[in-house]
Amino acid sequence: MTTGLDAHLAVSPGEAFTLDIELHISPGGTAALLGPNGAGKSTAVAAIAGILPLDAGHVRLDGVVLDDPANGRFVPVERRRLGIVFQDYVLFPHLSALDNVAFGLWGRGIDRATARREAGRWLERFDLAPLADRRPRDLSGGQAQRVALARALAVDPSLLLLDEPLAALDVTTRGQLRRVLAEHLDVYPGPRLLITHDPAEAFLLADTIYVIEQGRITQAGTADDIRRRPVTPYAADLAGINLMAGVATDGSLTLDNGHAVAVADRSAHGPTLATVHPRAIALYAAEPHGSPRNAWPTVITVLEPLGDRVRVQLGPPVPLTAEITPAAAAALHLAHGSRVWIAIKASEIGLQPNPTRPDEPATPERTRGRAPQDPPSCSVCPLDLVLRPGHRLELEHVGQSPPHARPGDPARRPGAGREVRLDVQVERVGPPPECRDVVGAWTDEEILVHGTPLLLASLSIQYLIDTVSKD
Repeated sequence: MTTGLDAHLAVSPGEAFTLDIELHISPGGTAALLGPNGAGKSTAVAAIAGILPLDAGHVRLDGVVLDDPANGRFVPVERRRLGIVFQDYVLFPHLSALDNVAFGLWGRGIDRATARREAGRWLERFDLAPLADRRPRDLSGGQAQRVALARALAVDPSLLLLDEPLAALDVTTRGQLRRVLAEHLDVYPGPRLLITHDPAEAFLLADTIYVIEQGRITQAGTADDIRRRPVTPYAADLAGINLMAGVATDGSLTLDNGHAVAVADRSAHGPTLATVHPRAIALYAAEPHGSPRNAWPTVITVLEPLGDRVRVQLGPPVPLTAEITPAAAAALHLAHGSRVWIAIKASEIGLQPNPTRPDEPATPERTRGRAPQDPPSCSVCPLDLVLRPGHRLELEHVGQSPPHARPGDPARRPGAGREVRLDVQVERVGPPPECRDVVGAWTDEEILVHGTPLLLASLSIQYLIDTVSKD
């Protein structure tokens, strides 16, 4: 018997849209359905919950068929044993926090006194016991969302369905509740499905990410799969890198618009996806000379200052996004409409087979592909620290450090530049991002702090780990 969630959702809620996706979640696994507005996420929730019957396909949960139109099987929503947390909480306004949690237990036939005792235990787990008698109007957004999560878990659901659970919260509360949610997901034994348009939520909370666009799954895999090998422009935007599609032959990639790009991997042949990090694109006022094998003139379409970075969107023949320092932008006198030359080293272009066709949605097996070439290793900047989630660290932001400055170097000591000290907690330690000798920034670890990537790598900013307190 198949356990967990096994679903093929085929439904047309209206003439202009059709959802046709497959989802598979093992017990104890967390999958995220990640996509832009209008992609079909809400339709998927309605289909799994039984609010919207399928036109074709099936929904099976722990081997029990909940919806199978071909065989005339349909289980109504109230009998599906689902725990659902909605974006707007959907708490009963006339009930206290305690009775909101107890309500689902009453619906399962548990007597009032027993249900309220169990609800009280769930409020204690979420540090909400002092608020048991408050009505929803007297709760903050974060408190109300924790009540909603406690209510969903209290009924011992076979599937936990989280529909944009943090979207209505402010940034600070969202980060706090994300950690609370992660803790409780870790101990819930059933399958969990997170519906979100926020990549930070998906990357931090999910084991598997399904990217949904226009009612189809366009990519599925781990967070690293999505970030390192995106297969659609939307996924590339999530990863913050440029994506190009074309046909590779003998060290050359001919893009769909006919432009040819030199690549280092001569073994790649056939339909291919190429990725280029924005920081790997160099900008020049005149035609460059030297090692880059790819150089062409273009025009700046958008110039966007982002603190220590300036994001530059470039026009034809290959629309790309570059990132440079404010100092470099000033030196080049960049402005909207400026003509510049760009240069990209062939070794900076990562390749993977193009796994999708317009009529064939991606699956986890089809989207693995070949990883992009590993960047050259840096012999002088490794970080001799082992970081674990839960470690607390003190970071020193030094704004004017020279490349490859080490702890103890005079340039890295206080006074060498603008200093900002942060006391943070490691939420997740990710794989090393790219390490570039020309930049000279530490790049051995990526730390997600309150859901924000804090990279030990930057063109103009280095983060010095001053102290690390172990578990």
